[in-house]
Amino acid sequence: AKAPKAVRGKIVQALFSRRLFPKGKISFIFIFQTLDHIPEPDKFLRECMTVLKPGGFILSFHHDVESWSAHLLGEKSPIIDVEHTQLFSIDTSRQLFEKVGMEVTEDYSPVSFVSLKHLIWLFPFPNSVKEILVGNAALKGLLSTTIPLRMGNVCIVGEKI
Repeated sequence: AKAPKAVRGKIVQALFSRRLFPKGKISFIFIFQTLDHIPEPDKFLRECMTVLKPGGFILSFHHDVESWSAHLLGEKSPIIDVEHTQLFSIDTSRQLFEKVGMEVTEDYSPVSFVSLKHLIWLFPFPNSVKEILVGNAALKGLLSTTIPLRMGNVCIVGEKI
């Protein structure tokens, strides 16, 4: 409802299905923090490929199981849960895209700007400690400070040849 009127009619609010879009007409598909929730990601990407035109791109931004944060937090990492049915590294992301016939044009670990408050909530401190730290008025300004970090995500871009 808040999108500009010129765009509103082009927004599709539905689960993805290749039947929602004309075959071979889409130039760009952005998959944001979704690929690791899909039980059959290769099947999903193949479905995306049917609506993508030749020379079109798919960009996926998702968690990196090989990241420093995943290694540091281990099974307490937020990516280790029942909602993430697949876990990828940069290498396995690349292999998946290549498996479905895409040419990978770029893969990297993107930088995120995160607040110190957000980092406190991510770490496996007891909730009581988190609440004390976040609720401390003396730390309020410091906690809102954002810093650039490679938090543990993969960004991969594939082109349909």
